[in-house]
Amino acid sequence: MLKHLDRQSRGDTIVEVLIALSILSFALTTAYSTVNRSMQSARNSQEHSEALQYLNSQVELARADAADVNLYNPLTSFCMDATAKPVALSNAACTTGIEGFYKLSITYVAKPSFGHNQDIFTFTVTWPGVGQLGQQTEQLSYKIHQP
Repeated sequence: MLKHLDRQSRGDTIVEVLIALSILSFALTTAYSTVNRSMQSARNSQEHSEALQYLNSQVELARADAADVNLYNPLTSFCMDATAKPVALSNAACTTGIEGFYKLSITYVAKPSFGHNQDIFTFTVTWPGVGQLGQQTEQLSYKIHQP
C-alpha cells in the first residue's frame, strides 16, 4: 500500500540541491586558493633563505682568500669553489641545488680609496622563482680594505 506524503515531508527540490552544491563548491575553491597561496609563499621563503645561505658561503670564501686578491680578474664574473679559488661561470661549481637551481656570479672591482686599496665583490644569485613570481635575484656587496 502506498503512503501519501504530505507537503512538509517531501525531499529537497533540485533548486535547493543546486544552491547547496554551489555554496559548497565556493567554499572548497576558496579553501584551495588559500592553501595554494600559502604553500607558494612558504616555498618562496625557503628558496630565498637557501639563496642567502649560498651567498653567505661565497662571501666567507672571499673573506678567507682576501689577502690574495691577485686571484681575481677585475670586471669579470666568476664564482668560487670550496677551496676559495675562482672558477669560470661555465663550471658546475657556479650552480647549486637540484639541477643547478641557484646560479651564482661574482664580480670583483679593485678601487683605490683614501690611500688604501678597496676590493669590492658583488655576489649575485638567481633562481627561477615560484609560480607567477618569475626569476628571483638576490645580491650582496662586500668590501675588503687592504693596506
